[in-house]
Amino acid sequence: MSTEQSVRDTDGAGQATLPIRTRKLQDLVAAMWSVDTSDELDFDAVARIRQRQFDDWILAAARSGLFSAREIDTLVQCWHAYPRSLFDALLANSDELTRRRYQAIWNSTDPIVAVSAGMRQA
Repeated sequence: MSTEQSVRDTDGAGQATLPIRTRKLQDLVAAMWSVDTSDELDFDAVARIRQRQFDDWILAAARSGLFSAREIDTLVQCWHAYPRSLFDALLANSDELTRRRYQAIWNSTDPIVAVSAGMRQA
């Protein structure tokens, strides 16, 4: 095991987060998509992220020239293991209201949350 594989950070609550190297790649992804989120992310995009359908983002990252083939592979592995990491990267530079709005969309695309919400309404 390399140092990179064994070194992980925590989120302050003791929960393990992404490996440090992967977080640096995620920071680049966040910078790459730090445009107006209302034009870039919608309900369908959030649903595709939850379903691990990352083709659009993989292609955009590959075409950007910012990442090596190995880094693209690392991002893809990370996104498949932690789909929320792509979602968070896309919203990294958004205002609080936008993040809350998309958090609600994220929660509404979670089958467990949607089923429990439906049960409460019945």
